[in-house]
Amino acid sequence: MTKTRTAALPDADTSAYFVRALAKGLDILHCFGPGETYLGNKDISERVGLPKQTVSRLTMTLADLGYLAYSASLGKYRLAAGLLALAYPLLTSMRLRRVARPFLQDLADELGASVSVGQHFRGQMMFVESHTARGKANLAAEIGSVMPMHTTAMGKAYLASLPIPARFDLVASLGLDAEAGKRLSAELQACAADIATLGFCTAEMPRPQSRIAAAVPLCQPIDGEQYVINCGFPSYATTQEHVRAEVGPRLVGLVREVEAAAGLR
Repeated sequence: MTKTRTAALPDADTSAYFVRALAKGLDILHCFGPGETYLGNKDISERVGLPKQTVSRLTMTLADLGYLAYSASLGKYRLAAGLLALAYPLLTSMRLRRVARPFLQDLADELGASVSVGQHFRGQMMFVESHTARGKANLAAEIGSVMPMHTTAMGKAYLASLPIPARFDLVASLGLDAEAGKRLSAELQACAADIATLGFCTAEMPRPQSRIAAAVPLCQPIDGEQYVINCGFPSYATTQEHVRAEVGPRLVGLVREVEAAAGLR
C-alpha cells in the first residue's frame, strides 16, 4: 500500500524560516505506516518525491541518530527506538491525558464502548488517549494512530469547533474533490448546529471501519491544543438513534467533568 504524504500546514514550505532539509527528514519518518515495518530507499524515494541518492543520505543520517534501524539482510530500514524517546516526554507532558484517564475508562465500562481523546495532526485526527470496556475485545485505538478528519465524528467535531475561516482553510487542504468538499461543508454546518444545541455531534464511518460515534470538542484549548473526546461503537453494536439519544448526552457530561477537573471551568 502506498502511503501518501499527509497535509502540511498551509504555506509552511514558503516561509523564510522553513528548513527544507529538516522537513525532508521528517517526511521520511512519516512514510512508515501500520503493517509496513521495512522500507527501502527506493520505496521512500517514491513516497517523498526525492532522488534516491538524497534519500540514501537522509536515511543513513536518521539511522546514525537512532531514529531508523538498517537491516543488512533486507537492505531496508525500519523505525527505531529513538522515536519512542522523543514521544515519551510529550505523552507525559499532556496533562489532559492524566486528568481524563479515569473518566474515559469509567464511561467505556458503563457503555461498553471505546472512549478516546484526539487532536488534529496534518489533516488527520491523532489519538492521544484511548480506553475500551474491560472484559471486551480491545477496540481502543493505539496511541499515535490517526483517522481521517472528514469521515469521523472526532474530525467533524474538531472542524466544526474552528472559526469559519480556519475551517474553510483546513477543509481546502484535505484535497477532497468538489463534490466531497461540498458534502463535507454541509455536514459541518449540521455538526456545528448540533454542538451548539446538544453539545455533541455524531457520524458513521463507512466501511471497512464501520463505526458510529459521538464527539465533543473541549470548551477551550489546553496548552495550545484543541482536543476532542469521542465515544464509538462498531456499527453492528448500536444505532445512530441510540448514540444521539443516550451516548451523546452522557459524553457531554463526561467532557464537562473533565473540563472542570482540568481547570477549564
